[in-house]
Amino acid sequence: MFKLPSWLQATSNSNFKLDLDQMDSKSLYKKIIMDIKENVDFNSANLLILNKKEKKLENVAKYGNDCNLIRTMNFKMGHGLSAWLAQKKRYVCLPDIHRGARHMHNPIRSFAAIPIIYNDTVIGVLNLAHIVPNAFGPKQLDVLMKMIESLAPQLNDLISRAIPQGDVSVERQNITH
Repeated sequence: MFKLPSWLQATSNSNFKLDLDQMDSKSLYKKIIMDIKENVDFNSANLLILNKKEKKLENVAKYGNDCNLIRTMNFKMGHGLSAWLAQKKRYVCLPDIHRGARHMHNPIRSFAAIPIIYNDTVIGVLNLAHIVPNAFGPKQLDVLMKMIESLAPQLNDLISRAIPQGDVSVERQNITH
C-alpha cells in the first residue's frame, strides 16, 4: 500500500478545494515528483505539461537525467515517446531495456510513461526511469496510476490558473537530489 500525500488525500472529499493561491506552479511541480518518489523508486523523472495554445507537451520539471525516450522523433503533441503515448492516451512500462553503448552516461534499464488525463483530455505525461531492470512492476504501476488519477484534477486546476491569457510559457525546473 502507498501513502497519498496530504494534498492529494484531500481530493477525495468533494467539498475540499486545494488553495492553489498558496502554492506556485514551480513548487507544485517539484512536490508532485518528490511525492511520487516517496512511493515509487526511480533515478530520473520528467513531468511534461500540455501547452494548450501550442498543443504540445513541455517539460516543466525534471529529476535526475532527461528520460523521454526517442526524443528525436516528432509527433503531433511534441517530441519523443511521451508525445506519442499522450496522443494515443496509453501508458507504457518497459521493464528491461538495453539502450546500447552510446547511452552509458544515461543507462536507463526500466522505463514507465503515464499520460495524465482529466475529463478524457491529456494534460500531461509523467516519465520515470531507473538504472535497475524490472524496477517498475505491477505494484509500482498500480501506485502510479492511483497517484496520477488523484493528481489530475489538481494539476488541471493549476495549469488553468498558472497560465494567464496570452502567456503560454511554463517555467522549467530541475530538481536536485
